[in-house]
Amino acid sequence: MSTDIRFETVHPATPFSAKKAQLLYRAGEALFKKALLNASRQVIDTLRDDPSLADLQSQLTNERDPLGNIERLLDETPEDIALHEDYAFFFFFNRLRRALYREGALYECIGILKEAISECGQHPESLYYLSLAHERSGDIQKALAASLRAQTLRGDDPKYRSLVLRLLLKNGDAAGAHEAAQKALSLDPRNADFHFRFSLSCERMGQLLEATEELREAIALEGDNPHYHHRLGNLLLKQRNLKDGAKHLHSAAELAPHTYRITKDELRLRSLILGGRIAVIAGGFRCHTIQKLSSALKFNQPSMPFDWGFFPPHSIVSILNNPTINLSHADATLSSPCIKSEQYLDQNGEKGIRFQSSSYADLARLIKDRGQRDLNRYLDGSCAYYTLDATHQYVLAHYNWHEFANVAESGGVHSPEENIRRINDKINKRIRRMFDLCECAEHVFFITYEHQDYQYMMIDDTKYDLHNFADLSATLESTFQAQSRVVRFSDADSAGKLLSMLQPRSTRP
Repeated sequence: MSTDIRFETVHPATPFSAKKAQLLYRAGEALFKKALLNASRQVIDTLRDDPSLADLQSQLTNERDPLGNIERLLDETPEDIALHEDYAFFFFFNRLRRALYREGALYECIGILKEAISECGQHPESLYYLSLAHERSGDIQKALAASLRAQTLRGDDPKYRSLVLRLLLKNGDAAGAHEAAQKALSLDPRNADFHFRFSLSCERMGQLLEATEELREAIALEGDNPHYHHRLGNLLLKQRNLKDGAKHLHSAAELAPHTYRITKDELRLRSLILGGRIAVIAGGFRCHTIQKLSSALKFNQPSMPFDWGFFPPHSIVSILNNPTINLSHADATLSSPCIKSEQYLDQNGEKGIRFQSSSYADLARLIKDRGQRDLNRYLDGSCAYYTLDATHQYVLAHYNWHEFANVAESGGVHSPEENIRRINDKINKRIRRMFDLCECAEHVFFITYEHQDYQYMMIDDTKYDLHNFADLSATLESTFQAQSRVVRFSDADSAGKLLSMLQPRSTRP
């Protein structure tokens, strides 16, 4: 369901505060729109030279309705964005969201809305927009709390229930969303969005047949919604129903060709991936690999262990042989923050990337402010520490958040000790997920990508070759019973290229 971010006229609880409340709402609206416009211009300038974003740039700079286009883009929730097959759009959205956060207007907007609530009492509309502002700032807990209060006051209005369902799902509470969706449908069984959210909760609880039926109900009520068709198509492919899945994916493409277009090869590859017959793993050496793969092959899957960080082939072999990580904040021999040196030249003049182990105390002295020119040596683009796993010899990015990281990225957690605990849980879960996927597949592809002519990755004084995959290839063959291979991205940058590598499954002794 589309959410209108424009502020509506409200009727405060007391006549004495009516004028002030109206001014507060208008100020909140102006700040929100100003932030959207400024953020979009900033991102457009940053990405101006990226040809893959030409269509988006033309949409956002449409002189007839620039703000309307920006509102429609930001109206997508992260869970919806993750389903888009236009991954240039996905990464553009994330950059736009970060730029909007940096504007700071969301916090002014939240403050104004809170003041309006204190003036007007518990007015559902003020709580509704407070929830949206908290959501866009990344504080899902506060967003959910405000939406639940709004729903309590106006449970008869479907937009409040839809917001609660969306936030329950975003907060990871599939069971809560399942129960809330059932109640919503008992009150309004012909609401397509309620059926859609109920389907999402069923899918997350492993109830694929129920999820499929609920999506069919949503389409029966709102057949021109391309997102419903796209979601159902992927769900059917996951159940290996290629015929019906293809039908709904084509319907989505006809209804929204820019967002959901799909070729015959892309459809076949997606059906093989979702059906579990092919495993595609980003195999290093840095975060660009998963980004390039997602954009080129137009597929999405749950995160894998080597998606976010710097992984030379040696480290992947180490994890395949010993599939557990155990970082420690207290023990620097197990993990530590690092200082990064790009375009590093060794004594022979060969170019690579070097990470020098450091300490949080030393980095606290080196990191002075967000605007310092060398900040990227100490923190990655999302303001997280480069974090070394000394056992497996790789460096993580986008996990161990510094206090400069925004709450949308960090969830408000800036303690290295707590971040390390979460990293262990998260990466070990992703390792198990990768093994489950690869052990069931008929074909396993580890895709590697290196675009800077780096020959090595160096950790302190130890150098790791970025182009020797002999050990990794041998380890894949011995680890998985599928046909496994290491593939360079340039040989797998389209669905057709990857499909051409498929061979009948070999018989092994």
